[in-house]
Amino acid sequence: MRKGIQREVALLAGIASVGAFLAGRKNLSAALAGSALAFRFLPLSPNYSYRDKVVLITGGSRGFGLALAENLARQGAKLWLLARDNAELGRAHEQLLKIPQANVNTLVTDVTEPADLDRAFRAAMERHGRIDMLINNAGAVAAAPLESTDHEDYEAQLELHLYAVISATRMIVPYFRKGGGGRIVNISSLGGKMPLPHMSSYATSKFALAGYSASAATELRADNILVTTAYPGLMRTGSPIQGVFKGDAEREFGWFLAGDIMPFLSIGAARAASTVLEAARRGDSSVVVSIAARAGAFMFQQFPEIYTSFAALAAGFLPQKQSSGHRTGANSKGMLEKSFLGRRLLSRNEKYARRWNQWEKFDAGKNLNLRESRE
Repeated sequence: MRKGIQREVALLAGIASVGAFLAGRKNLSAALAGSALAFRFLPLSPNYSYRDKVVLITGGSRGFGLALAENLARQGAKLWLLARDNAELGRAHEQLLKIPQANVNTLVTDVTEPADLDRAFRAAMERHGRIDMLINNAGAVAAAPLESTDHEDYEAQLELHLYAVISATRMIVPYFRKGGGGRIVNISSLGGKMPLPHMSSYATSKFALAGYSASAATELRADNILVTTAYPGLMRTGSPIQGVFKGDAEREFGWFLAGDIMPFLSIGAARAASTVLEAARRGDSSVVVSIAARAGAFMFQQFPEIYTSFAALAAGFLPQKQSSGHRTGANSKGMLEKSFLGRRLLSRNEKYARRWNQWEKFDAGKNLNLRESRE
């Protein structure tokens, strides 16, 4: 029995126990309560190991993808890191080889190009004869007021976060079926569980990914292909420097950076990676990473009107300036560099950025995967 099913059966038994008690069926209530406790705390022995598993990670050269790779390398997995930047891949490879048992391959891959994905899957098959897991992690963060968010912004985010995952899934499934099964981990976001002001294009694409991933999980399980949808909240990966901002870009970057490194709102990348990989090992269909993320998702799902009212209030404090130009975080530091607190925030983020191979980039179109940047 999977941990997620165990937890949900325990909850149902607990609810039934309360109902039986209220109905005066005390013996039945006690039996159901005992069953709930037994199911909740029944020990489950792990039956899936990452040792020697062939794992492909898109966007594996930096940030959360690199955190996942480090965790898997320590567990003895055979890794393939796929990313667009060859220099980034080289640095990630060098970093991972510091782990004694690391087995790492890298391949320059644009996940929005089906031919690149096909080449990557074929390379892994030729080397190992099988693929055991695909982690769809490649992505880009965008923040802007609604009116500054153009059709091309939505298109770029959907192409990267949804259509690339659909292409990768359609290509990998035949390999998994041939091998008797496999696992897919799709990295959505808390933005795929609850709407976030000034992040409409990002949330749109992540909600879409969540829907696709959950649907795939229901259909592929019959072939022993387990799909896990992960919903991380803010993580301390240094990613704001790579983000793309519009409107009042410097202020948009400022609020995003402050939230991203705040201890009670964000979670360390290594810890988040461990949580996601443990859920995937168990075969859970979904995992919301961090207490703060679970609290936010719960608020929106159970109290949508209250949540929307508070989010609308928060939106009123965010920058209101509109503009159509794109700027990376690296291009948006000017305001923060002028104040002591701003410099402290930048310094803390730089520590996380260096740890997770996030180097400054200034081509916003390429970071966001805008179509014009690829033509």
